[in-house]
Amino acid sequence: MESRIDVIRKDEINRLVRQLEIEKNLAKKLNISSVRLGNVVVRNEQNWIINEKVIEYCWMVNVTISFVGWFHWFYPYFF
Repeated sequence: MESRIDVIRKDEINRLVRQLEIEKNLAKKLNISSVRLGNVVVRNEQNWIINEKVIEYCWMVNVTISFVGWFHWFYPYFF
């Protein structure tokens, strides 16, 4: 049986892995090497500079349904 601390550590590791996967997919969709603040140079397959993007700030929000009591009655109306 796993202790509470082991479960918390596994959850934190899984959360970090999920966040890194989201950042990787976002960077791929934006055609940039990584999601970071500042000037980001966009390059093509031959490593030539084709564009430049500026990221001033970036927020990542994970929304989970933690309480399903009354929400499931209104759920079809939200989505």
